[in-house]
Amino acid sequence: MKKKTYKLSALAEFNTGVLQTRIEDPITEAPSDRIIFNPLAETPKYVHGTSELPTIQNGTAAISMLQKRAFIAKPQPNTTEQVLTANYTALSFDDRIRPDFFVWWFNCSIEAQSQLQERGQLGRRIVVRDLHELTITIPDLAVQENIAKLYQNGVEAADIYRKLADTIEEKSQQFIQQHIAKELAHEE
Repeated sequence: MKKKTYKLSALAEFNTGVLQTRIEDPITEAPSDRIIFNPLAETPKYVHGTSELPTIQNGTAAISMLQKRAFIAKPQPNTTEQVLTANYTALSFDDRIRPDFFVWWFNCSIEAQSQLQERGQLGRRIVVRDLHELTITIPDLAVQENIAKLYQNGVEAADIYRKLADTIEEKSQQFIQQHIAKELAHEE
């Protein structure tokens, strides 16, 4: 397996978003064709208006500057644009690295985690200047694809198990409430 090490700035262009407070168009939970890119949000927020704003394209890697996690921008139902806010930095890579491999590398690799820790990035917001300086060792594209697929399968399985655990917890709470209600009714 052939591997090479690069500075991240040699492989990617970094695109930062706009502060959400500087978006002049209304932002609400009512659907529109422009959504705020935020894979961590439980409730999506939509931009209503036509002002020119930075966007992220599907398939692009992005880093949450606050949560220190990387994501791939995925298509969102009934939207045409995903607005990039300052909470995220999008990375456009050249043909030597797959965005999905980068997401695994940033989120899971010892190489990335140790560099972030050395730079003091594990306890505070990430800054773009420090991202430029990270070094990444990349294998050939076939190995990157295999790693990315394994990682994505693991992420999808974890999501399924989280949803299942939530459902079980909800059902058990309902059962307990019903049981308590029956006990109280018998006591009266």
